[in-house]
Amino acid sequence: MAKKARQIHISEAAFRDYQELARMMYLSAELPSWGVGFSGRVVRRPKVSLIDSGLASALSGLDVKNSMQSGGFELFGATLEAFVVSELRKQLSWMQDPPQLFHYRERDAEIDVVIEVPDGRLILIEIKSAMDVHPRAWKHLDAMSAKLGDRVAANVVLNMGNRVLKLKRPHGKGFVVPIRSLWDHP
Repeated sequence: MAKKARQIHISEAAFRDYQELARMMYLSAELPSWGVGFSGRVVRRPKVSLIDSGLASALSGLDVKNSMQSGGFELFGATLEAFVVSELRKQLSWMQDPPQLFHYRERDAEIDVVIEVPDGRLILIEIKSAMDVHPRAWKHLDAMSAKLGDRVAANVVLNMGNRVLKLKRPHGKGFVVPIRSLWDHP
C-alpha cells in the first residue's frame, strides 16, 4: 500500500481510506490468497481490482491501440482476469452453498483462480487473453496438480477462443474453455 500511495502522492492512511470507500461502494473487490503453501515463498496478499472492467479500462487508458503497445497487452490481460473473476462471482452468487474464489502466487508460480468447493476439492484456472492455448499455459496448473493430487478436480484454461476441449493431463483432467461460456447458453 505504501508503494501505491507514493505513486499517487498521498499518505498511506488516505490510500487505505480510499480503498475501503471503493470497496464499500462496490467499485473494487479483493480476491484472497489461497492459504495452503508448499514453501515460505507464498504471497499472502489479496489481489485488488475494480469490479467494472469498463471503468478500469477508462481510468487506465486501455483501448485497442494502447493494448498493442509495450505494456498494453499485460494491462489487457490483468483487466481480462479481473473481468473473469467478476463473472465467476456472479455465477457463484446464485448457488446455495457456493465455492470460494482465491488466487495463488509464489515467487515463481501463479494460479489465476483457485475455486475451492465445500467438500475441499479444487478447480485451478488460468486465464489467457489469446485465442489459442500454448503448452506453457499448463505449467503451473500441472505443477500444482502434482503437489495436490486427487484434491484437484480439474484444471481449466479460459481463453478468448471458441472451442471447448477436454485434454488428458499428466495429473488429471484438463479443459480449455472459451471465456464467453461464462454467460453463453447452448
